[in-house]
Amino acid sequence: MILPTQASITDSLLAALSGPHDTVTYPGDLFSTVLTRLAFMEQHVLIKLEFQGGEPGYLVFQAGCAVHAQHGPRSGQAALDYFYMQGSNLTLRLFALSPVVATLVFAAIDGRQTDLGYGESWGLNERLTQLTAYRFTGMVAARVNSGLGVWQFVQGAVRASQEVPGAGPLGAVVQLLWEERTLPALSVPQPLEVTPSSFVGIQATGMQPPAGPALQPAARPAAAASLSAVQASQLQASPPAPPALQPPGPPDDSAIWTLFQTTVHAHMGATSVRLLGLMQNKYGHEHGAKLLESLGLQIDRVAGKGAGQKFREQLY
Repeated sequence: MILPTQASITDSLLAALSGPHDTVTYPGDLFSTVLTRLAFMEQHVLIKLEFQGGEPGYLVFQAGCAVHAQHGPRSGQAALDYFYMQGSNLTLRLFALSPVVATLVFAAIDGRQTDLGYGESWGLNERLTQLTAYRFTGMVAARVNSGLGVWQFVQGAVRASQEVPGAGPLGAVVQLLWEERTLPALSVPQPLEVTPSSFVGIQATGMQPPAGPALQPAARPAAAASLSAVQASQLQASPPAPPALQPPGPPDDSAIWTLFQTTVHAHMGATSVRLLGLMQNKYGHEHGAKLLESLGLQIDRVAGKGAGQKFREQLY
């Protein structure tokens, strides 16, 4: 079996994750300011850069640091420097990444595609079973229902999973060997002082500098054991039952707050900042399903009856 190249896998995933669910859009002449803002926020973010009459480019941020840039044959620092030169020829579309989706993106950039010897003939559940038996450490992504299913494995155990509704098409199952780590950062020019006042001219967007625990990205899990442990010889005589392909559980708090910010900004614009602060103070102590329910009720008040239910459905 001929595996797809790492570059083609990265291209496919970034395109799938930057589909119709845009969160925030900026004109290209704010490129430097947006990158400064992201460094200050320390969040995991994907930026799709759309050119007038050309193919799109992509920028990936890990905890506020630019770690990947690509545009056609350009990649890395060369692609980032090219973006800086384009100015008003660009439109920036920002996508906040949940922890498990961010881990998938980082694995696509830094990991290694593998089929562990069994190829495309295996069904998805059979594949997940074998990954448990092989004590696989890495990421798996596949088309599930109308979205993208994502699984994070550490030593054969499913640490996290998520279904991403509305993601674009993905032609084949993506399976990436990868241990979590901090990726090397690209060189991004920064102003002498990075403070909230550096962002004058950008309206509140639903992606704000961190103001409290509820808006911080989830702490990244510790790195898993060495990938050398992933060997075919470790196949158990009686593999355990496959991880059930079930609807994911309640999303993490960071993903809930990110979508809430995006939704209220779409309806209230810059005035959403005050509401976000009030909601942080009121619901910052809540978590999981309870937090989702509380913020869904607020969405009903802001966007009209029924909007809260749609808000909840986007996170399952």
